[in-house]
Amino acid sequence: MRYELPGEHPLTGRSIPDLELTDGSRLADHLHGGRALLLDLTDDAEQALAAEYAGRVDTLTAGCPSRPELAAVLVRPDGFTAWAADAGRKRRRRRPGWQRRWRSGSECQRLQ
Repeated sequence: MRYELPGEHPLTGRSIPDLELTDGSRLADHLHGGRALLLDLTDDAEQALAAEYAGRVDTLTAGCPSRPELAAVLVRPDGFTAWAADAGRKRRRRRPGWQRRWRSGSECQRLQ
């Protein structure tokens, strides 16, 4: 099953795989709260993308050795990928599409 969501990443609109993270946990371990989860896979607390969104969505900064190409993933409460980005792309000053849509937090409230 795939939802038609805006975005070009192949994971967008698809069920997120149960990724194994560098802290020894699995992604499914962090989805029990029933809220959206912003997974920052840069594994760099100083540049954590997720820190800016704490409180609006659940956030987690970790690495994922099995998917080193992934930089970040926004997972909906139902386990489907709302947005994903690959590593190696320069961060734009402009917010990615999901950030522009949810800057007020109103969309995030609907996800919770």
